Amino acid sequence: METFGTIYAKAIDDLSSKIFIPVFISALFSELSPLLHPKMGFWEIYVPLFVVGIVLASLVLLFLSFAEVYVSEFRTYVGMFFMPLGAIGLLPQYFDAISVPYTQVTGFSLLVWSFVLANPLRFVQQLLDY
Repeated sequence: METFGTIYAKAIDDLSSKIFIPVFISALFSELSPLLHPKMGFWEIYVPLFVVGIVLASLVLLFLSFAEVYVSEFRTYVGMFFMPLGAIGLLPQYFDAISVPYTQVTGFSLLVWSFVLANPLRFVQQLLDY
């Protein structure tokens, strides 16, 4: 019988390629709206962050594709770096010894991006080819 964590990780892995940009926009919204909220309304915050999120996500993917030309499997290593940060942010109750400096939405976003970047099946496939 699979644990809840395993099922949850499989679901994130299956959905990650479809939701990584919307989740990134949600993370921007959750982190920046407390700073902008006293001055602006919901739609005045959401619409610019939506545009900024799409532009930033596109720039990140473009940068990573250029970086992979110079360092083989660069995306995989970046994904593996962000995966524990995403898990820590998503489940802060298990890391009471440290104070997690970002919200659970941002932790979820980091975890989704790490699954997109790491793409473990591609990484294992290349290891088996050697």
